[in-house]
Amino acid sequence: GCVEHRRWHRCQCNADCGRHGDCCPDYQAQCSRHGGGQIVVKRAWVAMFLGGTDKKFQQMLCNIVKSVTKGMICHNAILFQGSVKGRAGYYFLEYGNPGAADVLTGRKKWGLSVTRASERLKSGKVLVREIHGDFSASLSRVVEEVRDIPYFISLAAILRLHDRHNKHFSEHLMCSDFTSKALVGIGCLRNDKAAWNALPTDFSSGATSHKLHYTCPVGQDVVFDARGK
Repeated sequence: GCVEHRRWHRCQCNADCGRHGDCCPDYQAQCSRHGGGQIVVKRAWVAMFLGGTDKKFQQMLCNIVKSVTKGMICHNAILFQGSVKGRAGYYFLEYGNPGAADVLTGRKKWGLSVTRASERLKSGKVLVREIHGDFSASLSRVVEEVRDIPYFISLAAILRLHDRHNKHFSEHLMCSDFTSKALVGIGCLRNDKAAWNALPTDFSSGATSHKLHYTCPVGQDVVFDARGK
């Protein structure tokens, strides 16, 4: 699979294997942003989940986030229309545990996942805000780089994010600062303290208390129906 560096493996399937000369023979076809991991983006949105999922574990996590942040939005992702590994459709790019199979690895997992929108959100709608630009190459690069970071829940990182004390992007990301890191990586958000400390509600066009500094044209909040997409 497309995973982080494995010390005892003879060959690797991580983003740095090309630089180290130890890529597995099928890395290019299965994982590389120039091959199997290539993402083509026609349209893209910042997604803001309010809950309403049919997955009990994800709904429980959503309720916890809402309680801690005292906001109506509990999770963030990048929604895009385009193709992954040559397969057209609508996809969510997110960090956490979406409860649906990652199309790059074929399994459900913690960490970075690219999931089909119709499988990720079978029974609900999601609030989105369109971002405008040509993101295909840069989003593929973000996925290839962040995919290799193992998921780890750090209480210290959560507290720093909650209190907005980060002085750079945390090593152990949550869904909101992953989304802002992805937006920085594709050239759509300024790399500053506001981005490093983004909480789920901050991406909304109605946010007032913590302004994110977008560097690409962005739309207003609208409702996207993921069913059948």
